[in-house]
Order: sequence, then structure tokens, then C-alpha cells
Amino acid sequence: MQICTVSLDGRNGGTFAHELLAVEYAGWISPKFRLQVNQTFIDYRSGKLAPVSVDPMQVLNDPAAMRGLLLAYTEKVLTLESQVEEMKPDVEAYDRIAKADGSMCITNAAKHLQIQPKLLFKTLSEKHWIYRRAGGKSWLGYQDKIQQGCLEHKVTTVSRSDGSEKIVEQVLLTAKGIAKMSKILSSGAE
Repeated sequence: MQICTVSLDGRNGGTFAHELLAVEYAGWISPKFRLQVNQTFIDYRSGKLAPVSVDPMQVLNDPAAMRGLLLAYTEKVLTLESQVEEMKPDVEAYDRIAKADGSMCITNAAKHLQIQPKLLFKTLSEKHWIYRRAGGKSWLGYQDKIQQGCLEHKVTTVSRSDGSEKIVEQVLLTAKGIAKMSKILSSGAE
């Protein structure tokens, strides 16, 4: 139950308390109002007061009611269209990122996601995108994330100082993976 809501949206902005708190506060200010609220509740519980039912056909035949409904819904549509227009650049940017080619290491991906690399490694591990084998040092990607196109593996051969070669694996986030991880980080979703 949310006790208080703060909204900064347009003409409807403000701070709103839960309905029960508002009624209780109003009752504290005016004992007469409190008695009226309590009496209405008692009348409803005892059956003296029946819930009001609205006949949809009656509303359709009432021009004033129809005008009010149309104005309310027109305002809602305009607000939603405005929000869609406002979000358009972000959606287009997200689509560009998701459809881009290439991949990058987790540290660089963290910079793009504007979080600490340590947090991204932790999140990727907790969400079962990457793991370490027992005793292993390098991170590996889960196969389902590789098949989804969210992760890639880079295998490199490195020459050691003694002349021998060592194979090094590195897990990379693709553009699609970065976009998906961005959604996860912003919503807390899986």
C-alpha cells in the first residue's frame, strides 16, 4: 500500500495521500465531517445505502455526460501521444544499439551502461549470463546467452616469455546484449 505519491506530471502534479489518510485527516479537522463519514459507512454496512449503478445507455443519451467523457479521454490520448513523442529519441537510440554489429569487453560495456565494471560483472553473474569454472580465473558465458546473440567468446593465443603459447578466453557483450542488459538494469527485470 502506497501511503503518499508525488507526481510532477503537468497540470495533474502534486502530492497525494492515500484515500484513507485523507479521510482520517479531514475527520480530525472537522468532527462534523467525521460523523458524516462514519454514518455513511454504517448505513452502507447495514444495507440502508445501496451502491449506485450507472446505466451505460443513459450516459450515452446524456450530451453533457458524453462531452465530459470525450474530453477526459481526449486529454488522456493527448498525454499518451505526448509521452510517446517524448520517448521517441530514446527508443530510436535503443534500437540503433540493439541492431548494431560488434561486441566489447565487459569493462567497456559497463562504461557505456554508466555503471561500475564490478557491478556489471556481479549482475551478469547473478542473472546467469556469465560464470567461472571451479578453480578458473576467466569468465565464461552461458550457452543460452551466446545463442541469443547477447554474448560472444573471443579466444586469443598469447606468447609467453619462455616462448610457449597460452590460450586466453574472454567473454564479450554484443550490442544486443548491452541493450538487453540496459533494460534489466533500469527495470530490475530478468
